[in-house]
Amino acid sequence: MKKNFYTPSFFKKYLQCKYIIFNEYNEEKLGLKRKEITKSDDLRFKKGFKHEKEYFNSLKKKYKKVIDIKSLQLPRDDKIKKTLESIHEGYEIIYNGHLDDGKWSGEFDFLEINKNLKSNLGNYSYEILDAKNTSKIKPDHVFQLSVYSDLLEKVQGIRPLKSHIILKGMKKNSVSSDSVFDFYKLNKKKYENFIEYGIKDAKSEKCSHCKLCEWQDECKNNWLKNEKHVPFPLRGDALELPAFSFDGIEKNSEAAKAIKAFGTQCVDHIKMREEMRLAYVAITRARTHLLCTASWWRDGSRSVVPSNIFNIIAASASSNGGLLISDVPAPEEGDENPTLENPQTAQWPRDYLGEKRSQFSAAVDLVNQVTEHPLTTSENNEVGSWILDAKSLITENQLQKKDVIEVALPTRLSTSTLVALHEDPVALALNIRRPMPRGQDQYSRRGTAFHLWVEREFSDAATLFGDEYLDYLDPLEDDSTLENLKASWLKSSFASRTPVRVEVPFETTIAGVLIRGRIDAIYSDGNGYQVVDWKTGSKNLGESARVQLAMYRLAWAKLSGCELSKVSAAFHYVPTGITDQPVDLLNEADLIQLISDIKVKSK
Repeated sequence: MKKNFYTPSFFKKYLQCKYIIFNEYNEEKLGLKRKEITKSDDLRFKKGFKHEKEYFNSLKKKYKKVIDIKSLQLPRDDKIKKTLESIHEGYEIIYNGHLDDGKWSGEFDFLEINKNLKSNLGNYSYEILDAKNTSKIKPDHVFQLSVYSDLLEKVQGIRPLKSHIILKGMKKNSVSSDSVFDFYKLNKKKYENFIEYGIKDAKSEKCSHCKLCEWQDECKNNWLKNEKHVPFPLRGDALELPAFSFDGIEKNSEAAKAIKAFGTQCVDHIKMREEMRLAYVAITRARTHLLCTASWWRDGSRSVVPSNIFNIIAASASSNGGLLISDVPAPEEGDENPTLENPQTAQWPRDYLGEKRSQFSAAVDLVNQVTEHPLTTSENNEVGSWILDAKSLITENQLQKKDVIEVALPTRLSTSTLVALHEDPVALALNIRRPMPRGQDQYSRRGTAFHLWVEREFSDAATLFGDEYLDYLDPLEDDSTLENLKASWLKSSFASRTPVRVEVPFETTIAGVLIRGRIDAIYSDGNGYQVVDWKTGSKNLGESARVQLAMYRLAWAKLSGCELSKVSAAFHYVPTGITDQPVDLLNEADLIQLISDIKVKSK
């Protein structure tokens, strides 16, 4: 049976990874094989179905007129017909029906009647409910619901005001249809174009869905067969860069072609990263308004497409109520650059004084002709006020010429910023004056993954990210170093002890500054507590890092109501198994003194 790719499920998969659609499309043609379902996968599917059935049972208790279309086990066309009949008969709950508009179709979990919104059906309409056995809403859930709402609109003549996702614990979360409609339409159009024109050119890439994907073995084989898909092995950002090799090349001409192709790939990749970096700096500098422009023409005779960054910003602005000031259509084939055909000249920068320029120049000449004033005290009150103003302006000008700039300490600090304040106040001042985005490397990703793993050892905290995700936004490659960290930690004394709390966020005020942080773990230590911070690096940290432990120690003392003297703090270096527990940590008075005495300056 030929697959129908115009369904909510395939649209959701496309948003997770385009290459899933390529594999689905070419499964029979290329003889592709899916990964076998693991016991963990099977258990997750069963939990999801159980969650859906439990919610259906709760709806049957709430409503009287309910139909279970799934239990009828009808063929697809009969199922669509039965769904439409149930809608027109006004059933209060319709379970597992099927909607179709001739191109798009999909099986929904639930339709719930809404008697407060009229439609073409009469004095009622319907809204979509979808059961998801996770702890929070994910973007692809919202887009999936948008397809169902789109199909439902074609039946009842009106778009549902809301759609709903039923999370773990039967928690009902609502999403406004209008808030995501424009962005959904944009992505839906991109998907339709991809199915029609782009599917044959799709390339497998690492993404957040790889660890869960049933096609992951096919992608791994593809990366091994195609060198251009293998990341650089030696750089710190190896996971993000293209790869190159001379293996198998015997002729100079072949080498030249390989170098040229690799160079083009690197230029495109690095250009996009640099565009992203510059765009971040430019966008985050906007205080009240952000104006983004692009041109179909540069200085040449050929038109150029807008930057991908501009398209991303335009789509985001459109979905969040941004104003499109101008939308000039793309030039036709053969059009000439209007700036070359009809060049315009003007003064730049523009003289904002315009016709008043001569009057302003005359006033400047008058000032230049006046002799210097000693700025001594005058008995004339009006002249005295002029002298005071002049002195103030002179003082301001002199301060601007100084090579030392005072930088105000923010009213909110993280513990890492507090450490930086102790270690190098000047460097911190420079960073506060002009903050720059920092790239995330494999070490920080590994540290994040390790902390989440430890948290899962002692709690259900991982459900904050969804049962099937470790880090949904920034997945980690298969990492032997991470596995070594886990093994080393399991050999430590902390693995056999049960912590009182893990991953404890805190906020506390020191010398009028709000300090925020997160404590990795707290263990009971006789009649007191031991605060522990996991370090995934082997290098022993310096004196300034102890400020972090001092802050964690003080924060836990305040949270628990325990005396500070009964709380100790330590760094545990996981790779080496060494635990560093200083005995001379700063107390609250010392931390207050650190912040109160500091006068941050930068040259």
